[in-house]
Amino acid sequence: MAMTPPPPPPPTPAAAPVGSSQYSPWASRVIATLVRSVASAIVYIPAAVVALILGKIWGPLGALAILAGVVGIIAVAIRAMIQRGHLGYDFGDRVANQTLIKEQTDAPMGSGMEVFVRGIVHIVDGLPFYIGYLWPLWDEKRQTFADKILSTTVVSGRPQPHEAKDLLINALQIWVPVTKN
Repeated sequence: MAMTPPPPPPPTPAAAPVGSSQYSPWASRVIATLVRSVASAIVYIPAAVVALILGKIWGPLGALAILAGVVGIIAVAIRAMIQRGHLGYDFGDRVANQTLIKEQTDAPMGSGMEVFVRGIVHIVDGLPFYIGYLWPLWDEKRQTFADKILSTTVVSGRPQPHEAKDLLINALQIWVPVTKN
């Protein structure tokens, strides 16, 4: 009597891609921006006050403290851009439960440099009279002018988790071209 192998297990349901979510409401985008700004201010303002006081008291040592503060601010900004580029969200987006994605791929932008460029393109949102920041209120895809220019959008929800190895490789690609195996 021949035994037949058992049937294969049923396929696991795939999670819906991030882009299949609905577009993030304007209020959520504002909340994310406010959370980012307040969190930064809580850290940077006291650090700046301490650095300025040290500068008055100790002269060159204070200047060194100010330089260390500036380097720290730049490092935190770079980390946030890398995180938003590769994961699709930063601290503010996490609180607002939203994700920044490319429209064509429904995936995060991919690099911190792209997020940096997006920040520069946001200058267009401020011209004239900051109307680009208000544009998501009546836009079908709730995009700012910068989103339209770069084909990005912000959706409710979070992307699929990434493997740590992929995150490291993606982060390194900003400075050094690295190939995935």
